[in-house]
Amino acid sequence: SEIETAIKCNVKNAYMFLPSSDLHLKHKFNMTREMATKQAVECAELGRLQGLNIDFIAEDSSRSDVKYLSELATNLHTVGVRRFIITDTVGVMTPYAIASFVRAFKKDAPKTLELGIHCHNDFGLATANTLAACLEGVKYPTLTVNGIGERAGNAAMEEVSFALEKLAGIKTGIDLKKLYA
Repeated sequence: SEIETAIKCNVKNAYMFLPSSDLHLKHKFNMTREMATKQAVECAELGRLQGLNIDFIAEDSSRSDVKYLSELATNLHTVGVRRFIITDTVGVMTPYAIASFVRAFKKDAPKTLELGIHCHNDFGLATANTLAACLEGVKYPTLTVNGIGERAGNAAMEEVSFALEKLAGIKTGIDLKKLYA
């Protein structure tokens, strides 16, 4: 019904959220991996058939089985999902762990699938984890102004953009001179 409402509102882009960890699937939705994949694919296909660009956010990705996550991404990409966003929903990853996770995910995920990252700051590592993911080829970090966001906060746009440009030499397209204002 939410996809149908988005279509009625004439939006062009839609974010779809669904947990991917067994823990969240079982305790939040009483679902199996198979049920979640079926629902996600059906909803994404409905949206794509109506012309929506779909970004899929796999909630609690960092505690998901990486093989299952890659399979889910492959199934979604097959029906036209353009971007798959890996999340550290409870902020438990370290930069080394998130880099390793992204590498493992990318090994089996479709090469043409655009990847995003969404990190939480429960242990003060959202910016570092986002940078680590970007250094592994993730192109779409979700960022917030001053790190203000859900619960403990998220990766700070100004920190990530400065670090990518000044430390890693990666152009972000952000005018860094305007960040102070």
